Amino acid sequence: VSSATGKPGGAVAAELTHPLFDPTNGYLLLPQGTLLEGKIMRAKPARRLARNGQLRFIFTSVELPGELVRTMHGQLTAAEGDPNAHLKLDSEGAAQAQSPKNKYLAPLTVALLATAAQHDDEGGGPQSFLAGGFGLIGRVVVLAARSTPVSSGFAYYGLSRSVYSRLIARGHDVIFPKNTRLEIQVGER
Repeated sequence: VSSATGKPGGAVAAELTHPLFDPTNGYLLLPQGTLLEGKIMRAKPARRLARNGQLRFIFTSVELPGELVRTMHGQLTAAEGDPNAHLKLDSEGAAQAQSPKNKYLAPLTVALLATAAQHDDEGGGPQSFLAGGFGLIGRVVVLAARSTPVSSGFAYYGLSRSVYSRLIARGHDVIFPKNTRLEIQVGER
């Protein structure tokens, strides 16, 4: 399920991987292999200007192995997935991709170093380690050229890439790949 491709009203399905027991008396409530079916309530794809996607789905029915379908209400409370996805869940089970904490700090730091490149008479000062995102090759070129215009060019190129990727480019979508482990709060409705 993805915020990029999901549409409100679209189907969502999950399978119970561990049996669910009643915490007070230990009775089996839902056996392993139980199917949960639901629908997407909100799917908002990521957009330009670093606006991230949103996704909310609920589970509306449960099918026990060998039995009829029963209505229920279930909502997402936790998800196990890629830590780089930076997902945040609200109290209603809606997931939203979060921007990195250094969204504004990183371009500001790069801007300060790019400005310092203009005032470097040697052409290989503190800004040379940036090398505009070209990695080792960029660092070698900046250090070998020992030229203020070359250092400034690489530094400002790095600044433009940082500003574009963090502030202008498309944000991140919410994606739950197949076999993602989810924690769902289940109740009768």
